[in-house]
Amino acid sequence: MEYGLMSRQTYVNSYYTLPAGGSFNSYQYQPSIAFGTGFYYYNEDGTPIDSNHYIRLTITNAASIGGAEATVKSAVFSTNIEVAQNYSNFSNGSIFLYATDISESSPYYRAKITNTSSTSIKVKINVNMD
Repeated sequence: MEYGLMSRQTYVNSYYTLPAGGSFNSYQYQPSIAFGTGFYYYNEDGTPIDSNHYIRLTITNAASIGGAEATVKSAVFSTNIEVAQNYSNFSNGSIFLYATDISESSPYYRAKITNTSSTSIKVKINVNMD
């Protein structure tokens, strides 16, 4: 099946306050084509999110729901907009990681978004899949 033939389903698209060192963990989902997670660089009022923070995006998968998870993709991103504009996956004020080679043997995917900084940050998180 071609990537563009399915419609993307959004499961999380909300603001969360991540404490210093804190994480948001999604449920496990079973995508057909792709699984993605990311965050936005702007608040509800259009102002940039707090600078000088770092957010790690991680995608894991497992053979069963609740089973041992393996990291599929993981990267740390700065919340400084001037740095973010240099990321190859910076688009429309957001950063996303996608897993596009969905495993048949480990088909259950989870997103983990971690504030690796020493102070809390409010950020809009997104988790989606095809």
